[in-house]
Amino acid sequence: MRILFSLALAACVAACNIRIDDRAVFRPQPNLPPADSVEALSRWPIAELRAVVPDAQAEHGFSGMGDDRLAYTLVSKPGANRPLIVYCGGNSGDRFHSGVFFALKTLPYGDVLLFDYPGYGDSPGAPSAAALAARAPALQAIAVERSVDRQLVFWGHSLGGFICSRMARDTPSADGIILEATARNALEVGQAWRPWFAVPFVRLSVDEGLSQFDVADTLANFRGPILVLGAKRDDTLPVGLSRSLNDALRTRGARVTYVEFPRAEHLDITRQPEFPAAASSFFASVAGQQ
Repeated sequence: MRILFSLALAACVAACNIRIDDRAVFRPQPNLPPADSVEALSRWPIAELRAVVPDAQAEHGFSGMGDDRLAYTLVSKPGANRPLIVYCGGNSGDRFHSGVFFALKTLPYGDVLLFDYPGYGDSPGAPSAAALAARAPALQAIAVERSVDRQLVFWGHSLGGFICSRMARDTPSADGIILEATARNALEVGQAWRPWFAVPFVRLSVDEGLSQFDVADTLANFRGPILVLGAKRDDTLPVGLSRSLNDALRTRGARVTYVEFPRAEHLDITRQPEFPAAASSFFASVAGQQ
């Protein structure tokens, strides 16, 4: 996403305006045609996951119907009342290419519901903020159904922070949110990427659909615990964006905890030695133990 933005910046300096739209944000990987049946979703690489977590189970399905469906995979481990985590990945991840990585980072803390954004993996259509907003309620209903008698947590990485905050806001039973290496909104991301020398003469604007994603405003009335995770060495979404998000949430009275990892980059916060303690404290708070 940053490369695309930089190219657009170089091409548009003379025009002094860059518009951040769906094409700059959603970048699905090339993939096989979307699966047209639940049986076809079983191509998900469960064997790769079981090489690390032998007792992992995977259940596949679709939320919604026809061209409005989203493909999902529920990955679980044996255990009573494990939290259900709805995981929203970054702008290029999907269940097939990245799902095992997503599952390995989340399974220590609960079962995880993975899903493909529109136009990603096994979800048909074109990727856009509008398409995602239209299809999200059906997936949220599945999350609510599967989280009876256990905690429901939304976890978003990078672009997924925008998405999971909206889903959590619209899910009354959501208990907590993790915002990993993300930002408050697309405009702040664009400003962070704009070179200092371009500031006086390059104006930024955000497409209407994307402008509706402002994580701090979205979560202004959310009363569950929120964990914001920043990576000091992040060169994709600089750590100042996580700090800004934390500050904005605090001014809105959110129950936010900010943890910054001095050696982490954009994709490896959960591999830092300090992470398990931060995550365990958050999930204990969600369960009402702190």
